[in-house]
Amino acid sequence: MSLSRHLLTAALLAACLAHTTRAAEVKLPPTSGVVLTPDTKTIIAAVTGDGAIVYIGVETEKVIKKVELDFKPVAMAVQGKSLFVSTKGSATIHVLDLDTGKEQKEIKIPGEPVVNLACHATKGLLYATNSSDEVYAVDAEKGKATMTKARGQMILVDQKDGKFVYTGIQKPIRDKLVIEQGPNETATVSLMTTGARALILKFAVDGTGLKLAAAQDNAALNGKVLALSPDGKRIAMAGGGGWVSKTTGKYNYGIAVFETEDLKTMVGEVECGAYPYSISFHPILNIGIAVKRENELIVFNGKSLAKKQSIKAPGGEPALVLYALEGTKLVQHVNSGVESIISFHALQLSEQDKEALKAAYQKK
Repeated sequence: MSLSRHLLTAALLAACLAHTTRAAEVKLPPTSGVVLTPDTKTIIAAVTGDGAIVYIGVETEKVIKKVELDFKPVAMAVQGKSLFVSTKGSATIHVLDLDTGKEQKEIKIPGEPVVNLACHATKGLLYATNSSDEVYAVDAEKGKATMTKARGQMILVDQKDGKFVYTGIQKPIRDKLVIEQGPNETATVSLMTTGARALILKFAVDGTGLKLAAAQDNAALNGKVLALSPDGKRIAMAGGGGWVSKTTGKYNYGIAVFETEDLKTMVGEVECGAYPYSISFHPILNIGIAVKRENELIVFNGKSLAKKQSIKAPGGEPALVLYALEGTKLVQHVNSGVESIISFHALQLSEQDKEALKAAYQKK
C-alpha cells in the first residue's frame, strides 16, 4: 500500500473514532433553563424567545415535541405531575401539566419579575425569588403567594425532607476609589473591589415562613451556581473567581464545599482550575460534577472531592448538568452565542454503582 493510501486510511479511521466518541447534541434557540422529568427520561427546555417549551428524549437524544405557550417561559421547577414556569418580565407563575404542557392555572405574585424557582420533588411549597432578591412561598393548590423574610437570588430546597431552603446572593462587583488621609496631610489613593464574595443563607421552613438558621458570607468569588448534596449535608457554590480565604488572601480556582449544619465548617475544595462555572451532586451516587471554562466536566468523589474523570463538552454558560436515565447519563445545558446546546455524555460506572442505581430507582 502506498504512503498516500496509508495516510488516507489513517485519516478516515481518525474521523470515524472522532464521530463515535463525540457527544450527541440537540441545538435550540437560546433557552433560559432545563429541567428533568421525575422518570429521568425527558428533558424540558424553556425556549423563551419562541414562547415555548421543548421536550427532548434522553434515550433517543432527539426532540420529542414543542409546546407553544401564551407567555414567554423563563425559570422552571417540577413537583410530581406539575411543571411550574415563570414568565419573562413578570411575577406570574404558570402551573402546567408536566406531560402535555397544558396550562392548569396561573399564580400572580406581587412585586418584581420572578428570577428563580425551587421546590421539593414531591411535597411542600414552591419558592420563588425575584429581581429585588425577595423570596415568596407559593401554595400552588390554593394559588396563594406569601412573602417571607428570606432574601436570595439562587434558591434550592433540601430534597431529603424539604425542611430547609437555601439561597445564594451575588452582589454586583465594583471597583471603589478609596482615599486615605496620611501624616503631613498626604493622601493615599487606591482601588478596592467590593461585592466580590457571594453569600449562602440557610432557612428553616416554618409554615409559609422561612427562619434564618445559618449564613456563609464567603461562599465564592463571583458566585454563579448553588448545589446541595442529596443527603442535605453539604453545599457548594461555583464562582467564576474561585474561592479565596479571608485570612490568607490566597486565590484558588476551586469550589469550596461547606457543611450545611452551620455553613461555617469547610470540608474541602473541588480543584478545577480557571474558571469554575457550575457544580452539581449526583442524586444517588457518591460523585459530583464541576464545570470549568471551555466546559471540561470534572467528575469528583462526593466525599473526598478528589478528581475521578474528565469529560469534554460544548462551551458556554451557565453549564448546568442533570443526571438522567436513572443516573447513568449526564446531560449538560449551555447557552453558546445565538443558540443553546444540550449534550449527552455517558457516565463511567462500576458494577457497584450500577447495582446502587438499580436498587435506588426500584424503590421509587
